[in-house]
Amino acid sequence: MIYLEIHQVQRLMKLGFKPPYDLGEVYASRIYYYNDDAWAVGGRITGEDLILAPEEVYKEGIRLYSIDEVLDWVHMEGLGLRLDKNINSGYKFTIIDEFGIEHKGSGGTLNYAVFNTVERYLVKRNKKV
Repeated sequence: MIYLEIHQVQRLMKLGFKPPYDLGEVYASRIYYYNDDAWAVGGRITGEDLILAPEEVYKEGIRLYSIDEVLDWVHMEGLGLRLDKNINSGYKFTIIDEFGIEHKGSGGTLNYAVFNTVERYLVKRNKKV
């Protein structure tokens, strides 16, 4: 699974991004950034089950968002999307808003293209509010 990088997550969080279905629960597939390291929890945290990561990782760390979560967010917001892969030059990602306006971004990797586009969209959306 592909995840956004810590600085990307922090910038999106400042713009009000929150992945859909995020109820604050902790699952094995979630990755956290804590004390300059990325941690996988290793199992769903329920009752007294064993886990691989210490509790402070998921309580004090910053959860990294997966590309799947970002794409789900685009869908849940009622937006359209288009992803183009150009051989040897990276990706182009487009979000189409409710007015048919295209918000475009690109990057050498999928996570950078998606991040750049979502950040641009959120900046423009937040200016309208």
